[in-house]
Amino acid sequence: MRANSDTDLLEHEEWKEEKQQNLTDKFKRLDEAKKWRAQDRDTINKLNQQLSELEAEIRMLRRSNDSLDTERQRDKQTIARLNEELDKLRIDLSNETILRLDAENRAQTLAEELEFLKSVHEQELKELAALAYRDTTAENREFWKNELSQAIRDIQSEYDSKIDTIRGEMETFYNLKNAQLEKQYQDLLRELDQKEQEHTLEVNQLKDEMNKLRAEMEAMLVELQTLMDAKLSLELEIAAYRKLLECEESRVGLRSVVEQTLGVRSSGSARLADMINISQTGEFEGGESQLSMKMMRGEVSAKTTYQRTANGPVAIAETHPEGKYIVLENNPSSGVRKDVNLMNWSLQRLLDNKRKIVYKFPPNAVIKLGKTLKIWAADFSAERGAGDLVFNEEGSWGTGSQITTSLYNEKNEEKASHIQKTLYS
Repeated sequence: MRANSDTDLLEHEEWKEEKQQNLTDKFKRLDEAKKWRAQDRDTINKLNQQLSELEAEIRMLRRSNDSLDTERQRDKQTIARLNEELDKLRIDLSNETILRLDAENRAQTLAEELEFLKSVHEQELKELAALAYRDTTAENREFWKNELSQAIRDIQSEYDSKIDTIRGEMETFYNLKNAQLEKQYQDLLRELDQKEQEHTLEVNQLKDEMNKLRAEMEAMLVELQTLMDAKLSLELEIAAYRKLLECEESRVGLRSVVEQTLGVRSSGSARLADMINISQTGEFEGGESQLSMKMMRGEVSAKTTYQRTANGPVAIAETHPEGKYIVLENNPSSGVRKDVNLMNWSLQRLLDNKRKIVYKFPPNAVIKLGKTLKIWAADFSAERGAGDLVFNEEGSWGTGSQITTSLYNEKNEEKASHIQKTLYS
């Protein structure tokens, strides 16, 4: 009997040592899992910080893009001004050409007048020659002949000098004027080409930078998702180890727990998608609607409520949760059955009581009876449909935990509101 007791005692001691060794191994693996979990948390924090920096750079690039658009508008105005000046110079050139033709016509008239005077003087010369022929004195004939020849030479010399002076002045003036106009025209063309090349180069550089940043951000998001999957897998594995430790004494359900652990470890990303549960409920009472949404992910839950009010036919029907668009509706059941002109109306959106966004409707904005009107943010304008409006000054309508969207008429009276609140627990 004593021998059997010693044998049982020895086996019990060996079982305790084996149990202690298994517990030590489990604790070591648990410490290693905690260590990897801490490293993953540090990596996730760094990636979140990098993501924030990338988002800040994207916002800065958007502002740069807006400034480039402003410069582009300024360049377009400069080009329009230069084109106007060019048109004026063309008109001046046409006027100068007309004046030159007029001067040439005047010169031709003067030449014809000179020919006429020459013929008149030749006729007078003939008459004087006839008188001199009738004079029998040789001295008188010679005297009159010399006088007439000298007079004719003087008249011819004077008219030739005047015509040459007028012709030289006209040619010099018009040649100088045309050269100046041609030089100004070439300068304007060169300046226009240079502006267009600079603008094209700046736009291409900005597009390349935005594409590069977008690709880097997508790669970071993929890496972040992978780390989140690994983190969830490690957390589930740690929970399984904890269950193993709790069940070590009784060894009840050991096989099922191990199988569950192995299955969870091999399908971390699938379990992450299965743990997301979204439920939505909607109510409508007394002209107001409430929409509740709950989302569970791990140990974080969020509840979002919506509240609408309307003072007139136009109401805010919907606001996109990611800030893509806002939808207005002209409700026939309000009692006012007519189209509403939104000229000088405005949409004001307050984000977390900090940032305020204001949109002014264009003059041609009209919402038909029983129809809706969608106003897209600039970054999502590619998805717009026929008849939709675009808010070009803002890339997004914004997001936050408390968002108030209000519609004001031309008298700055609030005609509709939409309140969104999100509570996290």
